[in-house]
Amino acid sequence: MNNETFSTYLVKLFRYFEANDQFVFSRRDQEALIRAVDGDVVHTIQERLGLTLLLNEACSQNCYVAENQEMQEAYRQFISPTEFLYFLYGTFLASITENVPPNRLLWPAVLPNETGTFWERIQLGKNGR
Repeated sequence: MNNETFSTYLVKLFRYFEANDQFVFSRRDQEALIRAVDGDVVHTIQERLGLTLLLNEACSQNCYVAENQEMQEAYRQFISPTEFLYFLYGTFLASITENVPPNRLLWPAVLPNETGTFWERIQLGKNGR
């Protein structure tokens, strides 16, 4: 899969967000995301933000770090598929505020260069549910 393919997935996801007032992430949504994510997406997140996207919700060797929501974001090394979905939803909500059409939200341009913005978008996605 390449950036264009993942961007196509994002356009479909953002259209789905548009069609539904409130979005609840189901296991099926997580599985669809995991199928859409490939090594290039994981690498881009790791390279740009220094974070590793876990491709399942199960704990890794650093379960405490991965699952501890109280841990300061500056020290976090992992993000779960659910957090990544929240990021994408937060990005969608921010695009509405900024008047950016969802079909212009392409990968990897939607990924911020700073972790602070990334965590803010996750929080926005959580609050927007």
